[in-house]
Amino acid sequence: MNQPSNIQIFTTPNCSFCRVVKNYFQSLNIDFEEVDLSQNQQGFEWLIEKTGQAGVPVTVFNNSQFVIGWQKQLLDDQLRQLALIK
Repeated sequence: MNQPSNIQIFTTPNCSFCRVVKNYFQSLNIDFEEVDLSQNQQGFEWLIEKTGQAGVPVTVFNNSQFVIGWQKQLLDDQLRQLALIK
């Protein structure tokens, strides 16, 4: 895997788009921390506070940039800004 970056993917176990996002990052060898909201009430509350909604997946870059759902272009834009892809 590439050097660790500050990327979190907020998920739930039965979310198909969560799996798509995680698989995409894994295919690019990009490290991320998965936050399973079914097991993490504090993470759930933080996500609602920051985004105003509770839908998943939510990919968080550097605790400040949020991509809600499976939006490949927006995810790629953030990965480029972090110089993790070209």
